Amino acid sequence: MSSVPPINYEEILDKVLQQIDEYHRLRNYIDDELSKLVQFVHATTKLLPGDARIRFLDKWGPSIVQSEKLNASLADATRKALISSYRVWQTVANVRTALEKDGFDFSGYTSNALSSVSTTLRRLKDAGEAEADEIEGVTVYRATLKLRKTFKARQPASQFKRGDLAKAFAKSIEGLSGKPTGPLAGLGEPTDEKPKK
Repeated sequence: MSSVPPINYEEILDKVLQQIDEYHRLRNYIDDELSKLVQFVHATTKLLPGDARIRFLDKWGPSIVQSEKLNASLADATRKALISSYRVWQTVANVRTALEKDGFDFSGYTSNALSSVSTTLRRLKDAGEAEADEIEGVTVYRATLKLRKTFKARQPASQFKRGDLAKAFAKSIEGLSGKPTGPLAGLGEPTDEKPKK
């Protein structure tokens, strides 16, 4: 009778955790690339002539606004949560709870809220805006001095009311010439100001 070798659960867990780490790195890379592409779209859209810009906004405007809103608002809301209690170490769950209490809407995210907040906190740590430590085996975060100094100069998306980000995007584009139609029609007020060079 042949004996079945024992299952090495430690080895299995080690491999699975390595795979999870790799997926997190891949997701961070993809999110960074998406952010760069959205920035490129904003800059390039302003170079389009009026009619082409209107056609572009009719076709892609809602998608761009949604992508920007998801990326910007979670990062800014997380910054705000860290700053609101900057002396206190917070777990990922604490930050998620603070965001939910502030009314942050996680429904547009494909991953669960805890995972999204965890990824955002790691990015803020990598950017020097948050510091991390471990307390009783749990990773905790708090705002750095750099974040506290720079956050006040920013206008975080989390301070916008629903729809304001779309209005701001439409206004930044329409001020160059022409007026958005379709889903973005009427979102921004017309302006007689000429773009600054």
